[in-house]
Amino acid sequence: MSTIGVFLKILADTMAAQVPGRVVTRSYQEFARRKHSDLEAGVWTLLCEGQAQIERYAEHFGAVLVGQIQLGEKATGEEIEEAELAMIDEMRDFCERVKGVQVRPVRWKQSMQIDHPYGWVAVDLDFGPVELTPDSLKVLADLNLVHVDMDIPPFTPEHHQTWAVDEDYTNPPDAQDDIQT
Repeated sequence: MSTIGVFLKILADTMAAQVPGRVVTRSYQEFARRKHSDLEAGVWTLLCEGQAQIERYAEHFGAVLVGQIQLGEKATGEEIEEAELAMIDEMRDFCERVKGVQVRPVRWKQSMQIDHPYGWVAVDLDFGPVELTPDSLKVLADLNLVHVDMDIPPFTPEHHQTWAVDEDYTNPPDAQDDIQT
């Protein structure tokens, strides 16, 4: 599996633990192909959108988190909208609780009640900067340890780059720390 695929799987597993009443998956399906019981519970699907900044040690990439839900035929449009907004609240909580990488919701859209009795939300997310190496993914999988390398000003961009790409730290950062979360 690709490093980004591993990263997204870890995030999906993390979300599944945070919202145990929902179905969390990495495989999108249309409403008609989903189990009725899954749609009643609500489904979150995490999809990779692409990479915005390609650097090995400071990657940013986008993802879309799609939420799908079905209410009964007698549900009002307002009830569908409220179910969607509850999913948006869950997404915000998820983004705030993720450890080891910054997850920012960029924008979200919802069904505007037009797919009754179905509701959906689509949230554009930005991840990063994140180091997508096998070792950093192992730490992220634990979701309880963050390693920090810091330069204390004044420093030059050249100095920062020497340790950022030097795995042996022959020119180390000014400070380093492992933070248990």
